[in-house]
Amino acid sequence: MSLAESKKQQNKDIKKEQNAKEKKDLEKKTKKKPKRQSRVKLKKQHYIGGGVLIAIVLAVIIVFLSTSGFHGSIYSNMHQLQNNAKVAKVDLYVMSFCPYGTQTENTFDTVAKKFGDKVKLNVEYIARKNPDGSFTSLHGPSEVQLDKIQLCAKKYYPSSYFDFIVCQNNNSGRENVKLCAQQNKMDEKKILDCANSIEGNNLLSDSIAKSDSVHATASPTIYINGEQYVGGRSPLDFSRSICSVFNYSINECKNISRPVEVKFIVLNDKNCKSCDTSKIIFVSKQLFPGVKVTKIDVSSNEGKKIVSENNITLVPAYLFDSNLEKTQTWKMRPDIRTVFEKVGQYYKLKDEVTGASYYINAEARKQHLKSLGITLGDNRPQIDFYVMSFCPYGNQAEEAIASVYNVLKGKADFNPHYVIYSNYAGGSSKYCIENGTYCSMHGVQEVHQDIRELCVNKYMGTDDYFKFIVAINKKCNSRNVDSCWENIAKDLNLSVSKIKECEKNESASLAKQEYNLNKIWHVSGSPTVFIDGQLYTGKRTPQAYLNALCGAFEKAPKECSTKISSSGATPTGSC
Repeated sequence: MSLAESKKQQNKDIKKEQNAKEKKDLEKKTKKKPKRQSRVKLKKQHYIGGGVLIAIVLAVIIVFLSTSGFHGSIYSNMHQLQNNAKVAKVDLYVMSFCPYGTQTENTFDTVAKKFGDKVKLNVEYIARKNPDGSFTSLHGPSEVQLDKIQLCAKKYYPSSYFDFIVCQNNNSGRENVKLCAQQNKMDEKKILDCANSIEGNNLLSDSIAKSDSVHATASPTIYINGEQYVGGRSPLDFSRSICSVFNYSINECKNISRPVEVKFIVLNDKNCKSCDTSKIIFVSKQLFPGVKVTKIDVSSNEGKKIVSENNITLVPAYLFDSNLEKTQTWKMRPDIRTVFEKVGQYYKLKDEVTGASYYINAEARKQHLKSLGITLGDNRPQIDFYVMSFCPYGNQAEEAIASVYNVLKGKADFNPHYVIYSNYAGGSSKYCIENGTYCSMHGVQEVHQDIRELCVNKYMGTDDYFKFIVAINKKCNSRNVDSCWENIAKDLNLSVSKIKECEKNESASLAKQEYNLNKIWHVSGSPTVFIDGQLYTGKRTPQAYLNALCGAFEKAPKECSTKISSSGATPTGSC
């Protein structure tokens, strides 16, 4: 299953649950009542500056990178919390119109009522305060207003405001203040006066600051007793997380089953500076909450034994014992099982899923880099970046890298590449060229544009390449680029005839070249970035890219002291 297909399946599952719930709600209402707006029609994962993450089922985490990164926090196992806690404090960071956030609020409401005063729920809001004092939120001004309304209810009715929020989640209009205020014995006017005044603005400013303090960019982001929660979102999952706070010692946890314990070995090489394992550990704990992580270095005796017995050549490597088969996720999710392979006594995540690319053997590593045209020690680092020409997150990355190019041109090498699938969507001509051999997620016009951009880079140079792609990103899309690109090329004084000639004669060879590189580098999502052959997992800002590339010089040039400004939230997500 490809990254794109896995991501689509995940979103389908979420939408299916939401549609079922909405259908049930509607059946309770009379036909005369207004039809509730379907929130699941939103096609984005709910992130400031980004959408999905995430790509394959097990790399859902890449959505949380900077991830995104993970909204700035690494998962801490809830079992590690002190078991003498008297209350489980649950902080939900949400966007008030986000269906995933409202689903989580509703589920936690049900769970919290079972635990009574042992659980304290708190809601904060994800939005942005602009320099002029106004606010911006992903779903527009109505969401900003609803944030204020709910914060005012929270201020004046702290013991019942969460019931007010759940009421709004479950009733048409989403801003039905009157109905929900009446149901919870609140003063509607008092709430609205607050929301429509400086008081409401101040409450939202404070709430945004709290969300920013934990780097919450995805709705929902969940913290329990100060530790970020990344498990599943079913009532059982939430109940287990709360019971973990109390080490299952309270009466409410007697009938709550513990997750299956799974031994999880993370094998890595301390010499690999870019071998970040936190993302996969994070998502593994999300999917298999009973995992017990053991980190082992390949240089240790135990590490050498594991490498030898299981024929492991690349790290990081992620190995799970056979108890994995007993977990609910393994039993219920056949798509998850496809990303594992059996090696010896373990289930190992496939290298193409995790992006493992660091050879344990030094000579093999040297030869691998040589085959990619990378020479270490030449004081000329290179950045290879893989995108889809109309993936918004890829566009953000390539434009950030364009800013770095303007600083380091002539000092470092910049190599653009494209994510090419084979037989995508069954090899449909809507997505593929060469009879289904080379395809792209956003349609066949995206493949055409990938080729044209490669042609510009090949025959006209990197300067013209970056000018071309930045202009294309602003003026064209995956539905009109075949008729849109020529005028842009002419405006930039690029040879249209040369681009057409290259596209006509070299499409197959260029696409094949990219497809083969995708396999060598284990690339399947946009953007994927390498610096001197090492996977880059930092923030996707111009300054972060510049710092990383400058760190690869043996002797950094003076240009590396340049400060590149960037505005807005840190880009996250992937195609």
